[in-house]
Amino acid sequence: MTDLPPRRRHQASRGTATRPDGGAIRGRERELQAVLDLVRGAAKGRGGTLLIEGELGAGTSLLLARAASAAQEAGVSVAAAAADELSRFIPVGAVLRALGESPAALADEADRRGQASRPAWLIESLRTRLEKRAAVGPLLVSLDDLHWADPATLHALRALPCQLASYPLAWILSRHCPQPDNGAGLLFDLLEREGAARLSLPPLSDAAAAELISDVVGAVPDPELAALAAGAGGNPLLLADLASGLLEEHAVVITGGRASLKSAHVPRRIQVRVRDTLDGLDTGTRLLLETAAVLGRSFRLEDAAAMLGTSAAALLPAVDEALATRVLVAAQDGLAFRHELVWQAISAALPLPVRQALHRQIADILLARGGSAVSAAAHLLTCARTGDRTALAGLDRAAAEVLPSSAAIAADLASRALELTPPGDPELIPRSLTAAKALTAAGRFAEAADLTCSVLALPLPAATTARLRCALSSALWMSGQPAEALVEAQRVLAEPQLPGELRADAKIALLQGLVGLRDSRRAGLLAESILAAPEQESGDVVIAALVARAMILWDAGRLAEALALSADAVRLTAGRPPAVRPCHPHLWLASRLVDLRRFEEAQSVMRAGHDGAGLLGLPGWSATPATLRARMSVAAGRLEDAAAEAEAELGVASALGSHLHGSGAPAVLATVALRRGDLGAAARHVRSPQAWGPGPAYADTWDTVVAAQVEEA
Repeated sequence: MTDLPPRRRHQASRGTATRPDGGAIRGRERELQAVLDLVRGAAKGRGGTLLIEGELGAGTSLLLARAASAAQEAGVSVAAAAADELSRFIPVGAVLRALGESPAALADEADRRGQASRPAWLIESLRTRLEKRAAVGPLLVSLDDLHWADPATLHALRALPCQLASYPLAWILSRHCPQPDNGAGLLFDLLEREGAARLSLPPLSDAAAAELISDVVGAVPDPELAALAAGAGGNPLLLADLASGLLEEHAVVITGGRASLKSAHVPRRIQVRVRDTLDGLDTGTRLLLETAAVLGRSFRLEDAAAMLGTSAAALLPAVDEALATRVLVAAQDGLAFRHELVWQAISAALPLPVRQALHRQIADILLARGGSAVSAAAHLLTCARTGDRTALAGLDRAAAEVLPSSAAIAADLASRALELTPPGDPELIPRSLTAAKALTAAGRFAEAADLTCSVLALPLPAATTARLRCALSSALWMSGQPAEALVEAQRVLAEPQLPGELRADAKIALLQGLVGLRDSRRAGLLAESILAAPEQESGDVVIAALVARAMILWDAGRLAEALALSADAVRLTAGRPPAVRPCHPHLWLASRLVDLRRFEEAQSVMRAGHDGAGLLGLPGWSATPATLRARMSVAAGRLEDAAAEAEAELGVASALGSHLHGSGAPAVLATVALRRGDLGAAARHVRSPQAWGPGPAYADTWDTVVAAQVEEA
């Protein structure tokens, strides 16, 4: 886990490893060979992607370190970094650190170019930087701990390996599993389907564990020590930490080339071993490490200095000792704990009230600096208490800031703020509304609807009730309940003297409900009345009316007029900041261009949609682009790609309850099955409930044609 502190190292027996993880590659020979093969291929100008996953401490980080070392020996440039829990709030942060780029500097560049918070621009910037690096010579991109990665990082890694396949660029990506699903598992599934090699690290065998212990202690373990090591469950990091801790505590005796325990009661937990390590450090170093553990696995020295009420320069002696004992290592933009278990153990050893107080202190420091509240969000989640107005206001700010780029994170932040808001608090209703909107944008439609209905049961002012009903209408429509959504929208518009922005939301909800119910007559009349005096409406209302009118014209066979109107809607989004929009004209226009087999134009519109529509952070809309890519793959004869995209996105849509936006996937799967001659599978797909969800008539037309083809076959 860590080297022995300098004043204790001379006490260790001859032959002990000063790098206790040095033997952790034991039992990983097959995986190591795969890593080396990838590096050798990169040195010869071949690209490739290797996915590595395993439980915490299984050896993924060591394999990545070996890959970096081998790459450097082979003349391959290395760009390496690791994600962590706190950096998940920084879009593409891990990739930027790997490339030696400062997220703040890139954000400043985005502001200068007018591209702030535009994920597609970030991805294009990464692509440009990678192309420049790979043009100079072979490059290995090594990214660890992607289970902590933010949605924009996962989206970038979904796109970049394919886009840069012609370059001498190799990728090694790792994640811990099992982990709560945050998209990393889906990313690995999709990359594997596209040809990436995938390695799952199992627990070490008893023989490999014994060899690892031998590497660390310098002798073969006797049966008693081997039995103790078996309690680590084959986890290489735990095994190495255990062996190092036993050596530091002089609990191992080496006689005749065999290592044995002095007594059976000597074994200690990893946290105690970490505490023993900290006790061997100077007071200032221990204080730095305990404070820094609250900041995260990686941290900036200036943040630790601010918490300790001192300067970065005054902390240099403590930093030197922490680096010398390898508790900390220097990272690209700060310092980091060498091992995640060490970081977790130090943090967990702090009493809960102390931990909460430290999280509150750094949150206050970050908020006082001004600027984004996102950096303080993780700390606020930990320290905020019921009725803590300052902390809750910080969560409110962070939720609002992160919503355009990551609705899932915004939903968590807004929901937590709502949980900590006491009954009767004047912010309870506004926070409920914010949480409902964020939950809807995150695809958690049932939660959004339940929350909104519970608040509507309270006595509320008419305007507040109308706002909540608009939010409820949106959640119902996104979950495929257009009739119920329509009722809520009509109830809102029945209220007199509504504020302008609220009436706009209600009109959009009404249009969506009418289109979802295929009531073309009423939808057309409402859209035409809006378009007759567009200067009297908000931009989003006009966009929704244009799309609704375009749908109606398309269903009537007036394709050119429909395309022109949808193009007008897309143009109206230009220059508008990314937001959680109720209507995304880019997706509708791209869908129709795919219908017409104008694939290059469709792809261009979809790329623009990533910026203007802000789709990366909106799970409720994420199924549609993948379905369009699947349809284009079918047209190009890439049946495997089409099936993989359709199956993955159908799963996402089903999990979200968003059949409205994933309804094209069964038709793709039926078409693929039909071309493969599997009529049974084709019939099952066209009969699936997702194939006949609510939506405009053109969707039914496509599904009906596919169903007819299956029936004919």
